[in-house]
Amino acid sequence: MAPTVPDTVEDVQKGLADNEYLADEGLATSIFLALRLQRPLLLEGEAGVGKTEVAKVLSRWTLASPSFLSFSRWWERVDAGMPSSD
Repeated sequence: MAPTVPDTVEDVQKGLADNEYLADEGLATSIFLALRLQRPLLLEGEAGVGKTEVAKVLSRWTLASPSFLSFSRWWERVDAGMPSSD
């Protein structure tokens, strides 16, 4: 089965909501553009704001394989002045 690609920003909001994630218009627009343009999406934010949950829901909703999603804590290590190995 091919991954789901939404037709509108509202489709993104509905798809995420159907998978128990409520996204505001800004996040839904970013996700919509990333999916339609087949480009990566970098989510930044403090711990606990929902970055990983967005990735999990996107994977479930779009039927993307786990390898489609990439997590990196590299920026945190750079900000802390620590070497990165991931």
